[in-house]
Amino acid sequence: MKKLFGCKSARLDAKSAVRETLRKRMAEMAKTDVQDMLANAGRGNGGKGAGRSKKVPRTAKPVAPNSFRLGYLIHDVSRMRRTLVDQHMRPEGITRSQWWVLANLSRHGADGIMSTELARLLDVGKVTLGGLIDRLEIAGYVYRRPDKQDRRAKHIFITEAGYALIDRMRHIAEDLNTQMCAGLSKEDISTTELNLIRLKDNLRDLLGDAKIEDD
Repeated sequence: MKKLFGCKSARLDAKSAVRETLRKRMAEMAKTDVQDMLANAGRGNGGKGAGRSKKVPRTAKPVAPNSFRLGYLIHDVSRMRRTLVDQHMRPEGITRSQWWVLANLSRHGADGIMSTELARLLDVGKVTLGGLIDRLEIAGYVYRRPDKQDRRAKHIFITEAGYALIDRMRHIAEDLNTQMCAGLSKEDISTTELNLIRLKDNLRDLLGDAKIEDD
């Protein structure tokens, strides 16, 4: 009997060993199959799966140089100043462009100035200046007189009403300039003016004969 039970136990151990070997082989085969499937899936998706661990180098985007900052600042200061000045001139019934014409006319006193010369000083076209002068003349701030040598040419003069308006606008402009230049010394303001004049001269040279757009 002992021999019989011993034989049966040996056979059971052998079967168990075979089953365990088969189980391990199947597990290894299943693992290999899964790995192959993942690899194939990665190739089928353009290598996305396989390449996720790799960082794709990004192409650097162009960045505007800091030298552009000056132009942006000049543009922003000019735009904000125009808005502020227009707000204070509106109650007087005059635009910033009309005020600019009157301010330049006032520097020539009783002699007046030719319209062509004024257009050159203001860097505007003759047609644009003609429209501004028309509106100022209708409002009673300026008047035209023919030139003695050339009747087709016109001299432009300021009326008494125009001088009274200039006096009111002068006080407004001085107050605004004081507020805008808060924190700047006289030397700072003088240096800024000189640098802007240099920039303007450089721009005029670069433009050459090109027409300057009217504001």
